[in-house]
Amino acid sequence: MRNKGFTLIELLAVIIILAVIALITVPAVMSVVSDAKQSAFKDSAYGLIKTADAEYVQDTFEDSTIDKFFLFTNGVMTSYPSGSTLDYKGSTPLDGGLVLHSDGTVTVAIHDGTYCATKTRYVSEVTVSTMTKANCNNEIFYSQASAPFSNLIINGNFNNGTNGWLTGTAITNVVDGKLVSKSTEIHGGATQNIANYSDYKTHKMYFTCMVKSDTASLYVAFNDGVSQTLIGYADVNNFQKLSSIGLVDNNATDLFFKVQDQRDSEWTEIYFDDVITLDLTSTFGAGNEPTIAQMDHNLNKVWIDTANGNIPKRFTAGGWASF
Repeated sequence: MRNKGFTLIELLAVIIILAVIALITVPAVMSVVSDAKQSAFKDSAYGLIKTADAEYVQDTFEDSTIDKFFLFTNGVMTSYPSGSTLDYKGSTPLDGGLVLHSDGTVTVAIHDGTYCATKTRYVSEVTVSTMTKANCNNEIFYSQASAPFSNLIINGNFNNGTNGWLTGTAITNVVDGKLVSKSTEIHGGATQNIANYSDYKTHKMYFTCMVKSDTASLYVAFNDGVSQTLIGYADVNNFQKLSSIGLVDNNATDLFFKVQDQRDSEWTEIYFDDVITLDLTSTFGAGNEPTIAQMDHNLNKVWIDTANGNIPKRFTAGGWASF
């Protein structure tokens, strides 16, 4: 008489059947879960867009003429130029951002760690796909949004050698992407004249660059032919970011950026890079220009328009860095 229970073969058969069922059902379940996550993330993107639309309605009363950027880093929202954030009730994306353009259109590229939700400027539908954070930001978000600032300096990163720079009798060359100026002359260094200086009279200008020198008497300044705005003094051993804001005098006869030494003898070596000059008054409007700290923050979050077009990089205390 047979004992009650399962034989080994019967148990193996049951296990095989369960395994087959799992192979069939698990991918389907995972697909449902993935679709649900993507759908929820898409809803978050639409929620952000809806909030941005409400922000644009408010802007029409404030006569805003510039783009607003709302950026996410590790789940924290920041913005410029106003510093205000969107009154958004949904789950906050980990990274990416939203651009509310001055014409009411919206660009979105947000990332949740797995998925990237994007909407280009002139379409209404949000698309969700698996994409790295770098590609989500750089290839979509920054390529769709206009650069918020335009650099008045030609060849400020010295990709084109010393083109655009006046160096007098100094010996100059470009080493590792940085301009090196060696000189014994009084006020030796490098200068760049800014074209159409008359367009910037009474305007506030923001200046910044990376600089290092073998002498502490070096200074970086911005001169409008009448007055001079001192940006700062260079560190002897390390590159550092110097920045300042100055007002162009109404009686200015020219406008130029200069990096020069104050010694009148001995060899002086000056290294500088990433020279930027921005017209704040034209960008933000008279009376609405940001402070130095706000501009340093802005360039730490966004990119500027250069001779090479939009570049998805930010200008940090250590120079240009990728997002």
